Amino acid sequence: MSYNGQLILTEKYGDFIVDYWSYLVRAIEASMENGWGTMYLLDPPMLDGAINFFKGLSDAFSDSINQYRFKDIYEECLELKKRYFGK
Repeated sequence: MSYNGQLILTEKYGDFIVDYWSYLVRAIEASMENGWGTMYLLDPPMLDGAINFFKGLSDAFSDSINQYRFKDIYEECLELKKRYFGK
């Protein structure tokens, strides 16, 4: 998928999105079945996928108001990686 010629979603990000949503759904299902559920911090490869994904969205939508939201999420992911993994 692209926007104004800038790639924002490629097969490179597909696994990240599928894995994350599956993980979230499992946590919600556990919560519904048991009355509670947990989720852990993203592992480095998944966090790298998020960083690349939101960087692509930020770049692709740089001409719109949406860019700021994507840029903020991108910067949050970078900060998480730095804080928890030192990179």
